[in-house]
Order: sequence, then C-alpha cells, then structure tokens
Amino acid sequence: MSALAGCSADLLGAPHCGEGYAYPGWPREVWDPLRDVARPEAELNECESLDLSGARLSISDVEVLARVLQQNGTNITRLHVGGNNLSDNGTAALAQAAHSLANLAIFDLGNANIGASGASSLATLAAHHYGLHTILLGWNLIRDAGTVALGAALRMGAQLTSLHLEHNEIGNDGAEALGVELTLNPSLQVLQLEGNSIVAAGAASLSQGLRRNSALREINLSLNQIGDEGVIHLADALTQNVALRSLHVAGAGIGDVGASALGESLKVNIGLQELGLSRNGITDTGARALADALLLNTALRRIDLSLNQISHQGLAILVNVLQTNHQVVDLSIDYNFPLSGAEQLGDQDISEDLKAQLSAALKRNAERLIHDSGGKQEL
Repeated sequence: MSALAGCSADLLGAPHCGEGYAYPGWPREVWDPLRDVARPEAELNECESLDLSGARLSISDVEVLARVLQQNGTNITRLHVGGNNLSDNGTAALAQAAHSLANLAIFDLGNANIGASGASSLATLAAHHYGLHTILLGWNLIRDAGTVALGAALRMGAQLTSLHLEHNEIGNDGAEALGVELTLNPSLQVLQLEGNSIVAAGAASLSQGLRRNSALREINLSLNQIGDEGVIHLADALTQNVALRSLHVAGAGIGDVGASALGESLKVNIGLQELGLSRNGITDTGARALADALLLNTALRRIDLSLNQISHQGLAILVNVLQTNHQVVDLSIDYNFPLSGAEQLGDQDISEDLKAQLSAALKRNAERLIHDSGGKQEL
C-alpha cells in the first residue's frame, strides 16, 4: 500500500486515493494540490494512510491539515508527519484533530522539533484514544518533562503498545517516570530510548519497573551511558522478568563487570531472545562469562558482541560453546580489537577457520530449530 493508501493525481491535478497507485515526487507534490484545490476533504475520505513526512509543511499548512483531518479523516489509520517543523503549536493542533480520527493506530512525528508541551498534547491524546497503539517521537526535544507527561498517560489507561522516544535528551527523571509506569501499564510492548542522557540511576528505575512488568517485549537503551552499574540493575531484573524478548545496550559504557552480571542472569532467564552488546568495552573475561551462560540458557537466539575488545581466543570460546548450545542462530563478533597497551587498540583478524566454524554452527542451529518446530519456528 502506498503512502496515501495509494495516492495519485488525475489530469486536473486533484489528488485522490486509490489502491495500487505510486505518486512520483511524494510527498510535497501531493500536499500542494491537496491544499491548492481547496477541497481536500473529499479527496481524503477514502484514505487509510497519509504520509507527509518531510513535506516542509508551514504552520498554515498544518492548520489546514488539522482542519481537514477533523472534518474528513475518519478512515485514516496511519498518519506520518515527521520531518516537518511542527513545533509544539503544530503538534497540539494535530493532536487535537487526531481525537476525531477513530481509526488512527500509528502516529509518526519523528524529527519534528517537538518539545515538552507538544509531548503533553500527545499524552492527552493517548490517554483518551484507545485505538492509538504506536507513537513515534524520535529525534525531538521532549526531555524529562515531556517524558513524565507521556508516563502519566500510560497510568491513565493509554493503550499504547509501542513508544519511540530515541534521541530526545531524556535523563534520569524521565526514566524514573517510565519505570513507575512499567509497574502499572499492562499494554506497552516496545520502548525505544536509544541515544538519550540516561545513566545508571535511570537504568535502576527502569529495572525496578521491569521486575514487575509482564507486557514489555523490547527495550532499547543503546547510547545511554548506563555503564556497568546500570546494566547490573538490568541483569537483576532479568532474573525475575520472563516477558522481555529483546534488550539492546550497545555503546552504553559496559565492561566485563556488566557482561558478567548479564551472564549470571542469563543462566536463569528463560525469556530473553535477543541481546545487543556491541560498541562496548567487553574483553575475554566478559566473553567467558557469557559463554558460560550459553551452556545453560535455552532461550537466547541472537547476540551482538561486535566492536568490543575480545581477543581471538575469547571469540573462539564463544564459538566453541555453540557445539553445546543449539539455540543461538546469530552471533555477531566482527570488529573486536583487544587493547595492546595503554589505551591502544590492537589488530584483530578473525581466522577463516573460526569464521567457518561459526557459520556452520549457526546454520546447524537454525536448521535444527526449524526441524524441531515442524517448520513453524520463527528465527
């Protein structure tokens, strides 16, 4: 399905919705006729997906769009307006209009210059629109205040299943608010927090929520400097949480202490299937701890340890454990450069034999899982 449930322009220049159409030059060339025709209401009546991402909408454009949506956007299920300079005022206008969109399920406002006030408008919408399940707010400036408002919406009964807040300058106060709501909200399944300003205390708050949460499936804390202390809290939560399927903490300042804590939790955790640890400072000690965990863990499917400081010997330990562990189908170990002196990265070149051994083990595991599930296993 194309951006406007298939949007094209007829010979008179008036756009309309129709399955199977792909409009060249989307999206700006679609918005201009919609506005210039001065009767976009009729043209939007059958649209299910409206994509105006990066359409350079002015504030007056946004006002027109908000009015049109209120009047005739009943069938829209997906609204994409990211990449425009919406600001808080434009966001408030669109959020107000979205109250009228009974079928709206996905609202994309990424990279739209939205601050805390705009986030509050969206929080009010989420708290009262029970069909809305996904809000994408990445690359904005909602900071802690906006995050607290969104957390309150979750407490008020918002039915969100996916909340994307990456790169929003969120700190520990915002993380604390979300952690509290994780203990109360039964619907949220995906929480994206990559590239914020959360450190160990914020990770501790989120971990407290994870201990009592049975709904969340994915959390991404990559590029937050939570360090070993923060990941120790997450590891402790994993000993009690069996619902989480994916944890990403790439580039989070994690070393062997944090990796070892995760290793201990993975010995008892039966839920986590994907673990992202790339771009950290893990060495052979952490690799051995994770390898030991894989001797007992039967749930983990994918592990990313690329761009760490593991030697060829440490990588070999990880690969060799796959002779016993038959669950892992993806193990990324590329670009590991062990330290060879005072903060100097050494050379690392994985041998062809080790690459072949890893490839064969992963292929064997994948085939075994598919066979054992009767061809129904999702890898």
